[in-house]
Amino acid sequence: MKSERGSSGNILKLPGAMKERGFIFEVLSLYIPGWVETDQIGNIATELASVDAEIPFTILAFFPEYKMRDVPSPTLWQMIEAYRAAKDAGLRRIKLGNLHVVAHTREEYETLEKIVGRENL
Repeated sequence: MKSERGSSGNILKLPGAMKERGFIFEVLSLYIPGWVETDQIGNIATELASVDAEIPFTILAFFPEYKMRDVPSPTLWQMIEAYRAAKDAGLRRIKLGNLHVVAHTREEYETLEKIVGRENL
């Protein structure tokens, strides 16, 4: 692959290249408000679904640490919207992770279960 400095071109080509070589893989994406949000998650999911809709895709909630302590965590509803964007892109094996960051009450966990399904948490 030709280097494409400053772009995500090579990264977006990896799933197809890995599948062609017979690799089994899972993709994780970190939802970082202001950096990686629903539209980027949807774009990643679209690229993955174009290779194989069965590629496992996990969307992790960012939590502030180290040099990014000033960046907030996503909200519960931002995570749900990111899940919906990945699903709308055609992926079928989507999970949400780091949910302790966005769901603090039983009611919030029940909301997640109702909307995305327990098997996707």
